[in-house]
Amino acid sequence: MQRALEILGIPTYHMNVVLTRPSDVPLWSEALDAKFYGKGKRYGREEWDKLVGEFGALSDTPVLAFAEDLVEAYPEAKVILVERDPEEWKRSFEGIIKACWDPTTHFIANLDSCHSEREMREKAIQKYKEHYALVRRVTPPERLLEYKLGSGWEPLCEFLGKPVPEGVPFPHVNDSSSLRELLGLVSRRGAGNVWKAILMLVAAPAVVAWVVYRCL
Repeated sequence: MQRALEILGIPTYHMNVVLTRPSDVPLWSEALDAKFYGKGKRYGREEWDKLVGEFGALSDTPVLAFAEDLVEAYPEAKVILVERDPEEWKRSFEGIIKACWDPTTHFIANLDSCHSEREMREKAIQKYKEHYALVRRVTPPERLLEYKLGSGWEPLCEFLGKPVPEGVPFPHVNDSSSLRELLGLVSRRGAGNVWKAILMLVAAPAVVAWVVYRCL
């Protein structure tokens, strides 16, 4: 979805953006501490504008931990809930779990006090469904598009008021195959603490797909 939105001319904040913006890491840590641990001021629109205001869309971890906060902070926002069959999704997620516990990425050291690999596998579908229920509950129906993978450009472009790209196939990116490299970069760049905090909050990091599109 990130790739699709960018093809439509909408710059999208995704977890891989954090790797090119190390100054964002302490801000995400601050936001997580405020929301989940009561430390400091909870983020509102002013704080979100400073962190992600230059982007037209928000997607993926760590954004997904703040679904209700962002829906409230941006009442003009459109929300795209990208849905797939939970069992099919879980099979894809298995590759991401494997990457998270791959010792060659050195990321496993950051998961010692987080969810165990077994727990993540067992609770994956439960957390998937809980997150989707949350997004549906906090989003007014007129602001929500439930997008089913394989639907192509038409429903997405109609919802966003964008023309369908001519001759451009809808993108498909294999997240599980690219995550191993990403986790290695996170570890080497010293951003492990913020990802550890996110993993403690969300049992299925980086794969519960939802996008907040902020109208420009």
